[in-house]
Amino acid sequence: MIKYKSIVFLVSLFISASVFLPRQASAQGEHPGGRPNGDFAGKGGAIKVKVIDKTTSGLVEYASIVVYSVKDSSLVTGGVSDSKGVAFITQIPFGNYYVDIDFIGYIKQRKENIEITESKRFVDLGTVKLPQAAEVLQDVEVAADRKHIDYKIDKKIVNVSQDITSSGGSAVDALENVPSIQTDIEGNVQLRGSSSFTVLIDGKPTPLDGSEALQQIPASSIENIEIITNPSAKFDPDGTAGIINVIMKENQKQGVNGNFNLSYGSFNAFNGDFLVNARTGKFNFFVSGSYRDGKRKSETESLRATFSDSTFVNDVEGEGEFQHKGYDARVGADYFLTDKDIFTISGEYGNRGFERSGVSNYDQFTTDITERPFDDPSVDHTYYINQSGFSVSSDYISGDLNYQHKFNDEGHDLQAYVYYSSVVTDETSGFEQEYTNNEFEVLDSVTPVKERSIQDGENTRFRAKLDYTYPFSEHGKFEAGYQFRNRIGLTDYNYEVCDEGTFIDDSSQFNDVDFNRQVQSAYSTYTNRLGKFDFMLGLRLEYTNRLFISNIMNNEWTYSKLDYFPSLHVSRKLAWDIQLQASYTRRIRRPRPWFLDPFRSKMDEYNYREGNPGLEPAYIDSYELNAQKRFGKHFVALETFYRQTHNKFEHITRVDSMNPDILISSFDNVGSDESYGLEMMGNFNFATWWNLNITADIYRYSLDAMIEGTSTQKSTITYSGRLNNTFKIPKTNTRFQIFGMYRSPSVTAQGERGSFFMVNAAVKQSFLDRKLSVMFSLDDVLGTMKHHRESYTDYFYSYHEFDMISPTFKITVSYILNDFERRNEEHDAVEIENDSMM
Repeated sequence: MIKYKSIVFLVSLFISASVFLPRQASAQGEHPGGRPNGDFAGKGGAIKVKVIDKTTSGLVEYASIVVYSVKDSSLVTGGVSDSKGVAFITQIPFGNYYVDIDFIGYIKQRKENIEITESKRFVDLGTVKLPQAAEVLQDVEVAADRKHIDYKIDKKIVNVSQDITSSGGSAVDALENVPSIQTDIEGNVQLRGSSSFTVLIDGKPTPLDGSEALQQIPASSIENIEIITNPSAKFDPDGTAGIINVIMKENQKQGVNGNFNLSYGSFNAFNGDFLVNARTGKFNFFVSGSYRDGKRKSETESLRATFSDSTFVNDVEGEGEFQHKGYDARVGADYFLTDKDIFTISGEYGNRGFERSGVSNYDQFTTDITERPFDDPSVDHTYYINQSGFSVSSDYISGDLNYQHKFNDEGHDLQAYVYYSSVVTDETSGFEQEYTNNEFEVLDSVTPVKERSIQDGENTRFRAKLDYTYPFSEHGKFEAGYQFRNRIGLTDYNYEVCDEGTFIDDSSQFNDVDFNRQVQSAYSTYTNRLGKFDFMLGLRLEYTNRLFISNIMNNEWTYSKLDYFPSLHVSRKLAWDIQLQASYTRRIRRPRPWFLDPFRSKMDEYNYREGNPGLEPAYIDSYELNAQKRFGKHFVALETFYRQTHNKFEHITRVDSMNPDILISSFDNVGSDESYGLEMMGNFNFATWWNLNITADIYRYSLDAMIEGTSTQKSTITYSGRLNNTFKIPKTNTRFQIFGMYRSPSVTAQGERGSFFMVNAAVKQSFLDRKLSVMFSLDDVLGTMKHHRESYTDYFYSYHEFDMISPTFKITVSYILNDFERRNEEHDAVEIENDSMM
């Protein structure tokens, strides 16, 4: 149930802030004729102006309109243009004026000889065309620069091209220096502390999920990444924390354009990708490809103890290597049937692979000691070397078709979309265990133990949707849509034991499951303006039907439910370029198929995994209150948020009731949690050669759970900070960047995670009129990239420390064909500057 008191509190807080902060000088209400509403008697006059881009004819939002007195050139009043590029400046005293229209990235324009009198109270300046600064300053490199992070009213935009430390890496590397995002050294991503989020590519679904999808996308093929923490009812509500939307590079200028990238790094890591775009007449065609083979090495220490009548201990030290590898090919085309009808078709084929191998020394013993460090020289110890390996390979294919019809009035359209994907996965995990003496010298008299598991699966997804948008006034818009989506999964699992060199099936370890989930959705949003407040109301209804079948157990589990997902977004423009925004959304986290599988599968001799077919979805209430302010060339943003999860499900570990030396990993609905805090971001241009971007966040997390019959209440304050310095050497094409980040310790349902700190550095040199560039980067310059985690209950204790071998280097070479990226930058620099003013 929605917390109505929380909504009242949020709205009250928003209204209070808007009352006490200074008001915008422009009038926000006007009738459809385009003139301000109301009687001007005693209030002076008004000026209207519409601002567009001279080159693209695009609307320029948040251009500054400043009114000066002709008499003494004093500033009288001012305002900013709205989403239609229009500004109304009201309550202007009678007199003679001139008006300056300006925006970052453009050449300022002036309108003179403006007279407001008793008989001439309203002056319409018509349409003002702002020339791009790049048209006048072709040789000034900064004209095409974009900030690393831009803010829109409902999202953060990460401009990947401005982060040279991520060159040659993946989307995960590009997200390291982003507010709201946390990444770890294994390539996993969290959004505001949650690994449950939705990944889209160009606003469309992906064959892979979450961090897996982000690890596969080369950073050099990305135009920007949108972070949407409180999406409206128009979007799927899946994911605790929101949406990460990856916008790929594409150029629709006439002719052939492209870019090509190669990189080489530590441990013989190699990456390459290309993108070629061709536009001719009514056709726009693109093709891209990538290959990735990235390796890292690590050292680990772990300690595990289970408690019953005695304490069973495993003390482990080891080293490992893991490798992300894969390839991907995308092809697509736009066909402009008419000016009103556009067909888009695209397809993707690729492979994602991951391999992990390790060699660990085990010291195993049983003692009566029940507290760390469990050292007991009086008992017998068993020593062995464990060589483990894990590999997964996923072949995926996807295709989509989109049709858009534009009606005569701007923004009025109808879109139909169909999507299909299939992912076939092969997974193998195994180990070889050789017994040794206390010096870890192999004992030939003892036969080694070899075991492995093999799992094959296929997941198919289908989606069809219809979206309609109708703008019924200058500030009003109605949206509605319907969607059907279906996910089908098939999985086979078996376990094998080596006997005299031959692997034999373990008949007790065979599994065969089917999964089918259908979700039907209908949504509607209503956008309008009420006084000086812009708002958007939304409601989404979803009916879910889930079926999980265990063919081995000859049993099935069903789940069906009708859910509702309301959303509310409110914004208010204030004076001094301040934008205030508040929002509420309700979201859902659905269990993944393998979370539900009740079969107990063997991971190794002392660790098993078991799902929960009765696992139910978790529901999230999310609130935000945000403000952004520009100070000349500098920009500051502040975001506050509150998020509460109901019926939370969590990964838990328990001791096997039949054998206390064995740990079972599973999932359960444990209770609720909440987190609230704030995020701060500052972008400062202290000089033409120095940009500083600082982000920091702090939030409180609390958990109220019931785990294995034991009530658990935990809370912690978690914080992190990032600093990104970019230096440009004057009169050269050389850039240097240094990035540092810190993340504080945090708690989990059964333990805690340690802190995390690292520093990266990179330099970029451009040649041949910036068509060719070479980048050199160092990751984890100080060698601090490591972390640890602990888990504990009354029945077990576990500690694991992971230390990545570093620093590592990477060299990347990029070539631009026919100014592909430069022309995109010069155009997008202005558009993104416009959006960021919000």
